[in-house]
Amino acid sequence: MPGAVDVLATWEAGTTAGAAERTLLLHALARPRAGVADLKATAVGQRDAELFALRGALFGDRMEVVVGCPDCGEKLEFELGVRALLGDRAHQIPDGPGSSERDGSSELDGSSDPHAPQVLHVDEGSWSVDFHSPTAADLEAVSGIGDADAARKALLARIVIRAERSGRKIDASRIPAPVQQAIASAAAVADPAADVRLAMQCPECSQKISAELDISEYLWRELDVWARAILSDIHLLASCYGWSEDQILALSPQRRRYYVERCVDG
Repeated sequence: MPGAVDVLATWEAGTTAGAAERTLLLHALARPRAGVADLKATAVGQRDAELFALRGALFGDRMEVVVGCPDCGEKLEFELGVRALLGDRAHQIPDGPGSSERDGSSELDGSSDPHAPQVLHVDEGSWSVDFHSPTAADLEAVSGIGDADAARKALLARIVIRAERSGRKIDASRIPAPVQQAIASAAAVADPAADVRLAMQCPECSQKISAELDISEYLWRELDVWARAILSDIHLLASCYGWSEDQILALSPQRRRYYVERCVDG
């Protein structure tokens, strides 16, 4: 589990960063021995599973989620358990941040790298396509493309390894919509943590709601609240006792809270 110093350093670096860079910073906190290239080459679902593990190590398994109904505006508040949410994928989550090696091999041509994207295959009509699960680098490369159709085609160009129609090789840009949908469905089944969606019904208007749970955004909001609170504690304790930031962060949360309460109560 990362220490408070490392977590604060990640928060500080992320305060001026964009969403993609924040996600990379959080992933580096979850897998500190990995280089940037390795993190970006990780399958998106594997990355998000590791971010869920980081969240569990820092703040516990239970997640409080608030979803607004798009029709009536009613706020739906409920709790989720990380491992229950991921279901069968939960056994693939590391025991905690920093776990970068595991036993077993991946499904990528027998590779021993558990973080590598899977090579997948779909047959749809006369089409036969081999492709790999999208990686963090793939999503980052297309994130700046404003047009959804253009972004989808750019992503296809990155992940398709081979596309054939009736035995003839075809460029990925010519893959039709039904085959694109088959590719997306196969990727979702193979890498379910890459797109965690919550299905619910509004108790007020009965509207069915499907909401994406973006673990990177969720974790960053929690980390921001935690960092600002602990910096306030540091300011208070430094003012009362003259301790340095390092000395204060070296205290256990329980002892730090005790001293804060003494300062507040006088």
